[in-house]
Amino acid sequence: MKKLFAAVTLACAAVTVAFAPAAPAAPQQLIVNGSFETGNFTGWGTDDIGIPFVPLAVRGAGFTPGFGLFATAPTDGSFVADNGFDGCGPDTIALWQDVSIPAGVEATLTFDWRVGWNLFAGPTLNRSLDFRVEPGGGGAPLQTTNLVTTNIASNIVGDTGPQSSTFDLSAHQGSTIRIKLQATIPECFTGPAHMQLDNVSLLAEASFASVCSLVEQYSTEPGIAHSLCAKLQAAAAADARGSTKAADNILDAFEHEVSAQSGKAFTAAQAATLIALAEQLK
Repeated sequence: MKKLFAAVTLACAAVTVAFAPAAPAAPQQLIVNGSFETGNFTGWGTDDIGIPFVPLAVRGAGFTPGFGLFATAPTDGSFVADNGFDGCGPDTIALWQDVSIPAGVEATLTFDWRVGWNLFAGPTLNRSLDFRVEPGGGGAPLQTTNLVTTNIASNIVGDTGPQSSTFDLSAHQGSTIRIKLQATIPECFTGPAHMQLDNVSLLAEASFASVCSLVEQYSTEPGIAHSLCAKLQAAAAADARGSTKAADNILDAFEHEVSAQSGKAFTAAQAATLIALAEQLK
């Protein structure tokens, strides 16, 4: 009797495990050492100005170059990437990392930054800090966004205060890109300044919309793409209602249809990618 009870208990436990819902896949972090907690630039590429005011380096809290400029204050962990936003130009100060964004995901880049300046030495040109997206390995920018430009015409002293920036890089899914912060110093020592960067994160996560976009990109048959995207839309609607089981059932049907189209509307590799992404949505 005890053996029978034990066997039934184990069988029930097995059934419970078999039907337990899988935890949703966590977003994938694509940045290495994004908060500089190694205490150095591991994972990053750097190119400092030839003759810097404050050399580009990883520093802890409380560092200031003086002149009324802000002190470093990490926003995640104990370190920041820090430099003088000054030096003997014309030249640039750059910090970058090459990342490969998987196909079929939404990719969101975030980072914290701050710049201050005291341009008392008679500048005639403004300094700037830009965020750039370049091809992997570097090259002509695919995207450039100005974060801050000094305005010497109105005020030679400035401080952005703590800032956070967010960029949607989903358009670059399936490719390798270089994300770069680049400061342009157009003149030679026209006044001290200070810049810090911290908490750089690039999260990649599959979504119903991103997988549909990849289906449309991969499929050689528009009708198949339409059918599969309709299933993804239905699964998304069920998921939004909180009907997890219904959403999973629809995703199972999506996977079966993709599998049936392997070697037809999709290559085997493409089908495997789509099925793996559908699993992440469950």
